[in-house]
Amino acid sequence: MKNKKVISIILSLSAMFSAFGAVPASAESNFSIATGYEFVDIAHKGNTYVAMAKKSETNNGAKLYYSNDGGLNWQASTTSITNNSHIAANPQSQQQLVYWEDNGTFVVKTDSATYTSSDGNTWASGKIADKNGFHWSGAAMLAVSGDTLILGANQKARAVDKNYNGTIHPINTNSSYYVKTIAAKPTDENGDITVFVAGCNMGYDLKYNKSNDTWSQEGYNSVSALPMYPYDMIYAANAGQFLSVDSTNGLIAFKDSKNFVKVTVDSESNATVTGVNANDKYIIAGMSDGKIYYTANAEITAETSWTEIPYAGTTAPSNSIKNIEFADDGNSFVALSNTQIYKGNLSKFINIDEYVEEYRNVADPIIKGEAAANPFEGIRLIGGTYSDTLGKYVVYGDTVSKISVEGGVAKYWGMIYTSTDGINWEQVYQGYTFSKHNDNGSFAEVRNGAVWWGAQNQFIISASTQDHSGVSLVSADGTKGTWSAASTDDTDFRLNTDIAIGGNNLYTTNNGRQFRTYTAWNKTNMTYIGVTKTGTGAVPDTWYMNQIAVSDDSTNPAVLMAQNGNGVVRNNESTATEESDKWTLIDALGGAGALTDAVYSDKLGKFVAVLTTGNRTSIVSKDGSVVQGPVVTGSGVCNAIDTNGEVFMFAGKDGNVYTAPDTADFSKENTTLTAVPSANGNKNEMNVTNVFKAGNKFIATASDNENSDVLLISKNSNGIYEYVTASSFLSDGELVPGGSVEVSVNVENQMAESCGFTIIAAIFNSEGKLVQVKTEDKAVESFTNTTETMTVDVKSDIPTGSSMRAFVWDSTDGMVPITKVSNPFN
Repeated sequence: MKNKKVISIILSLSAMFSAFGAVPASAESNFSIATGYEFVDIAHKGNTYVAMAKKSETNNGAKLYYSNDGGLNWQASTTSITNNSHIAANPQSQQQLVYWEDNGTFVVKTDSATYTSSDGNTWASGKIADKNGFHWSGAAMLAVSGDTLILGANQKARAVDKNYNGTIHPINTNSSYYVKTIAAKPTDENGDITVFVAGCNMGYDLKYNKSNDTWSQEGYNSVSALPMYPYDMIYAANAGQFLSVDSTNGLIAFKDSKNFVKVTVDSESNATVTGVNANDKYIIAGMSDGKIYYTANAEITAETSWTEIPYAGTTAPSNSIKNIEFADDGNSFVALSNTQIYKGNLSKFINIDEYVEEYRNVADPIIKGEAAANPFEGIRLIGGTYSDTLGKYVVYGDTVSKISVEGGVAKYWGMIYTSTDGINWEQVYQGYTFSKHNDNGSFAEVRNGAVWWGAQNQFIISASTQDHSGVSLVSADGTKGTWSAASTDDTDFRLNTDIAIGGNNLYTTNNGRQFRTYTAWNKTNMTYIGVTKTGTGAVPDTWYMNQIAVSDDSTNPAVLMAQNGNGVVRNNESTATEESDKWTLIDALGGAGALTDAVYSDKLGKFVAVLTTGNRTSIVSKDGSVVQGPVVTGSGVCNAIDTNGEVFMFAGKDGNVYTAPDTADFSKENTTLTAVPSANGNKNEMNVTNVFKAGNKFIATASDNENSDVLLISKNSNGIYEYVTASSFLSDGELVPGGSVEVSVNVENQMAESCGFTIIAAIFNSEGKLVQVKTEDKAVESFTNTTETMTVDVKSDIPTGSSMRAFVWDSTDGMVPITKVSNPFN
């Protein structure tokens, strides 16, 4: 019966899904509070949290910190609050910061000013915050009731609306009495707000009538059992109690001034309650020994049972937990000790430096059938170019495995591919190789070996290696059958030399000390300059410079030619009458190894080079001076560089592409190279062999010397560069009768409990009839990331035109879908 039920459900389901977890989050850097300060208060709106700290010895001073990601990562507010935030009546007060929702602002009250902020970073005071005499009686303790801000200071209470209007109410004329804490109930059906104040062994029951802005005193009590020095208080609505934290007694729960109970949370230790908060479901208490407990939000008595929340980090807190703020989800929170910040939920808490949020995520099933096509399988890509005229991308490379051995020499194929979208690629050429395959497994090739020569409407790719010196491949449109070889006899093109376009011209070298200019791709349209300056600054005869970068100029370009870590630079701003005097020898391009690639920046008016060691870049001025540029933030040295005039893009050996602004302030001190993220989670892990601009995008080629991939880099809707890999868009293969299909499900179980689910693969004929089904139960242990797979052997009599759907359910008993249905073969 169960199988019939499963088959029936499968036939009726096509796209049902449900969430099964959350995206993980973690803190990225250690937090450190300013020396000599301790936390005293915290408030939040949504994911924005604000924490207040004061000087530990004097309770003076005020520093504010804020987090925009739920309390994981914190920074100091840009606005300085004040050097004087002392509350004379209650220097240990933890009631100086609230979020006033009706006003849309956080509020901080000090003895010198009242500050408001909508974001926790920038704070306003003075005329805005202090209008209508709002700043009164020095510092004050704060509470919020609906749309009303409640304040207590000295012998007075006050309620104000969002326009800062409200009446001051004298509580007691006794000059020895000072309000120590204040809290308020929500507005009742008559529009009144019950307010309770405590301190100095006294308690006052007050009522504020909003409609006529008047106060009345409803009750009063003065006995030694009442707290003398409370420093925090909240109202727990479902418990119907005001919860006060007292420096002597710990936690006291008040129904009113005459009805209260002292609460012991941990009877097995001498620890007292030092912080308290509540939401609709729970009351949470922080302890003087660094522990945290919770109980249901119901009336608290001496017999109330409290549950300890385990600490999950390496070193448990030893300082008091002074303040706790519940998040909007109902069970997670952010807590403050004297100097540390913790985040947790009712099952655990941990220092934010170690925090990883508990989550469980089961990804949609991936189905791979027979013969998924990868055009770059067995290919080592070297580089490429782009034609903005044709809107066509070109990449090229060689086969990794030898095709044959002739006369004891291994033969390989060179391959050229084109694409109109950077994702789908077509092989258009097979023939001359583009690199020298050395016996030790290394490769010899040029970095800049491909160009689109717009003035001549030609693609040109260098195949000039030791196997066929001087050969290049030429095509007018890049399509199959249009590529032809030009020999060195045709062009006088030399071995292992870069080619570059500047304006209408093509530039290269003679693999020596000549700078060559081509107006068409033949030797009759080539002129050259010999960099043969003698005497001081002369280029040694032993330098064979094959690398080149030029400015975008047909008549007077800036030029950098290099060999390893040495080179020459041409200053196109020089007024020298002799051409040789415009060239300067550089005997160390940064002193960090050989140059691998360079590009000219119009904004800088300089060349930027990447080097083989030290994660380094070098900035080369046209006068020959060299300074160190920014260092790669990752672990990989960069292979190549290009710029589109807005940003530099770097190709990293560690699999990353890095970006940095192409600005006049591109420097070691002011710039870092930032890894570009993957847009769809398919991260490239291969060595990035090259990168080149392609209109408003970039293309990067990547290879592990066995297979290759292409990265298309572009801006997202937020103006941030990100990439997708061509391989992530490959077909998932075909459903072949008699073949096999693999169904895989990625599971991230960062929960304390293991989880189980069932993978179901169902094959339907073209009429929608179920013809084959397979199920497998899976289990994933706690705190485990893994991929669960199921292989389906497709029956040989499966009809042509059949399709497969993969489901992930909680079980075949519960049959609750926990992912989308995958249906790749339609």
